Amino acid sequence: MNENNPWLELLTLQRWAALGTISDEGVPYVSSVAYTLISSTQPGLLMHLSQLAAHTGYLQKKPACSLLIAKPDDGTEDPQTLPRFTLVGTARRVDRDSGEFANAARCYIRRFPHSEMRFGLGDFHLFHFTPKKGIFVGGFGGLDDPTQPELWSESFALSENTFTNQVIDQLIAKAKATRSGKFRQSSLATLAKMYRNSENKTWSKSSEIANYLESCFQDKRVDKKAN
Repeated sequence: MNENNPWLELLTLQRWAALGTISDEGVPYVSSVAYTLISSTQPGLLMHLSQLAAHTGYLQKKPACSLLIAKPDDGTEDPQTLPRFTLVGTARRVDRDSGEFANAARCYIRRFPHSEMRFGLGDFHLFHFTPKKGIFVGGFGGLDDPTQPELWSESFALSENTFTNQVIDQLIAKAKATRSGKFRQSSLATLAKMYRNSENKTWSKSSEIANYLESCFQDKRVDKKAN
């Protein structure tokens, strides 16, 4: 992570945000959502939301919304010093028939591999959040607005690639450390999904993950011992 870009580090390391929408009664409604960053087409955040959730209906009627991403409070620090980032903007539903849907879905699934099955459900929709303004508080009394369009675009592209590489490193280490059983197989399955969903296999870890997957799936002796 880039220590000179703390707001980007916060956005990249966290994946759970508070979402503020406007209810049908015109009052604020706050809920929690998973998110990931996307840099292609239009930089922003992706959310995969159920039609059954109240916030989904509110967004479809009134796209203005806000997201709050914060470092979790572990009870050891003064909570006033915890970094947090408030983003104000609009969210739009990404049409399944649009040209951007496939790439956006791959991007989301790379971050949340277990979400893949929900993309086959008709009552889940992908939303793209476009920030218009942001306030980053890095600690007590520290304010910054890093949402200039050019900085936002370049930073998101860097962050998306950095996150993917970190996840791959962690999964490879997990699979190597667990030579048999369901945990090793889960790691390999997740790696396979990430490789399959990577666009054109161009991100920097693609050859490493491909070679490792091939060697693992050819290692029949380990699998036989596990059984």
